[in-house]
Amino acid sequence: MVSSKELSISGVKLISLNRYSDQRGWINESWRDSWSEQIGMSGRFVQDMLSWNDCAYTLRGMHTLTVDQYKLVSVINGKIFDVVVDARKHSSTYGKHITVELSMENANMLLVPPGCYHGYLTQEPNTAVAYKVSHYHSPDCDSGIAWNDPDINIAWPLNGNAPIVSTRDQKHPFLKDL
Repeated sequence: MVSSKELSISGVKLISLNRYSDQRGWINESWRDSWSEQIGMSGRFVQDMLSWNDCAYTLRGMHTLTVDQYKLVSVINGKIFDVVVDARKHSSTYGKHITVELSMENANMLLVPPGCYHGYLTQEPNTAVAYKVSHYHSPDCDSGIAWNDPDINIAWPLNGNAPIVSTRDQKHPFLKDL
């Protein structure tokens, strides 16, 4: 059994894994299909992806697909400042965001529901992020918003550093322009 806590944006859930430790290290389950129903997710995951980030202050986001897609995010190595923006126009939290820290140490995962944008900032070098998604990735369905949208006003913990952002992510529009 896994525990989950709904955050301030409907459908966004912080999932805590049970970790078992001994003198060798630790082990935990990273996913069971039966958890879908337990955490209120319709559908199932069809694709796993990994993202490796060489440097701290690597910023990836803000992304979603134009099809209904759940995303489950976890950190295999390192630590991230994870962000979800609600872009569901009829939601009471439209345009709002939440942030959480995900790390190898805290054994938490974040469930991002359809209609929300997701991004993160690495806080350590050599950070590996794992995703499970409920719809196959397709460039035809990609959508993004500006990571620095002033209306959303995400307080990225850059500590005076310039983020490392892809050319693609630098060109995303503001949420209000979609």
